[in-house]
Amino acid sequence: ITLEREKVNYEVRESGIEGKGWYAKRDFQQGEALSHYLVGRYEDIRSDDQIEEGSDFEHSAIQSGVTPDGKALYVGVPNHPRRYINHSCEPNAGIRRPSRPEGGWDSELVAIRPIRDGEEIVIDYSTTQLEKWSMDGCRCGAKACRHTVTDFAQLDSDLQENYIKLGIVPDWMIEATRPELLLEIEGQKG
Repeated sequence: ITLEREKVNYEVRESGIEGKGWYAKRDFQQGEALSHYLVGRYEDIRSDDQIEEGSDFEHSAIQSGVTPDGKALYVGVPNHPRRYINHSCEPNAGIRRPSRPEGGWDSELVAIRPIRDGEEIVIDYSTTQLEKWSMDGCRCGAKACRHTVTDFAQLDSDLQENYIKLGIVPDWMIEATRPELLLEIEGQKG
């Protein structure tokens, strides 16, 4: 998926959730790739005050997972409009990526349910976090809003299983929180 194609399919505009949002300019089917993240790299977690003004991190890096040893996966392309993807407790998209944090690789944003033209594209930030983190005051406005954004381990077990079945939780995160499901998934693959 090229940036030119993305300009035809998406736009940035004001969000009812927070600041700006990334919106579909056409319908997408469940499972369809919305965008590719060309680079993924694991680095020490950076707080907002540690991100240099004008850097790739300020303009595009999305923290897309944290390993049990405290390394964060940052993915992004400088100044890419994808940086405006907001959180929702009822997401319509998720990040699908390889299982292990070893080196650089591609990952992709996929529709986890049909997305309609004009709809804001949102992910559940909990599917990218595993560092005993939470933030009160979720503003997503979803009917099933949890009112708190947490890491994956703190989600209800049924919701964890749903996200795992959708393929938007990396194996290392499943292994750390729901190892019995990882064995089941590996059995289905083999």
